[in-house]
Amino acid sequence: MSGAGLDVSGLSPSDAAVALRSYPRRFRSLLTGLEPDEELDAEAVAHAAELGRVLAQISNALGQVLSRDDAVIPAGVLDEGQRDWTMPADDDVERVLAGLAAEAEGLAAVSGRVAADDWKRTGQVTGGATVTALDLLRQAVVAGHRHLRDAEAAQRAAGR
Repeated sequence: MSGAGLDVSGLSPSDAAVALRSYPRRFRSLLTGLEPDEELDAEAVAHAAELGRVLAQISNALGQVLSRDDAVIPAGVLDEGQRDWTMPADDDVERVLAGLAAEAEGLAAVSGRVAADDWKRTGQVTGGATVTALDLLRQAVVAGHRHLRDAEAAQRAAGR
């Protein structure tokens, strides 16, 4: 599985946990480590907020796959074109970062509690593919990589 220019096909659950735990720190550095003459780009904050929501959805889907034999995963969990968030994005940097940290840590912690054979458990994505629990965890890493990269690009494009 690859995405956003990142090949995660060989990523182990423990390596995924390390990556997930790094995203809140990396976003914090990007969003709060500005020079006095720099302004925070709202799009960069939106990427951090979006990642928090995506990780929450993946965490929920992972819980379903690990606990049910007939888990059905909404397409929006893996396909951003299918996402329909019911709440507006938060623009308070500290709240966004705290939410992102909680979701990343929660998902990373789950990875340490899953038995090796359970990573092979599968769920059916609405209208399509079958995915394993490990696929979902790896997708979380891909989402983090992409949103961080996009947030960095937004900051650069804004001249910051």
